[in-house]
Amino acid sequence: MTWIGGLVAFIIMAACMVTGCSGGVRDRELPFTPDPVAEAKALLNLYASGQPVGSESMMFDDLVTRVSAVDQAKAAELRTFFDDLAARRGPDKAKAKALAEAW
Repeated sequence: MTWIGGLVAFIIMAACMVTGCSGGVRDRELPFTPDPVAEAKALLNLYASGQPVGSESMMFDDLVTRVSAVDQAKAAELRTFFDDLAARRGPDKAKAKALAEAW
């Protein structure tokens, strides 16, 4: 390789290094707002399919509060379902399915 070829290779390499470092990748924060009604509906569908109540029961009050910010009527229905669920010590599949389908 001649010195001219080396010089050209050096210039190309330097240009790649400079352009590679100056552009940079910028992180963007994408807004995400979870849908509490969809979360409640998914939970109802799980109960309708026969899943037993687990540790998610600790979050029932929070879920009802978040649903009430979106839809008061659905929050009242959900509160009634959760209260019945606590009294029965297990989900009523038919009620869970009917409520999920109504939403």
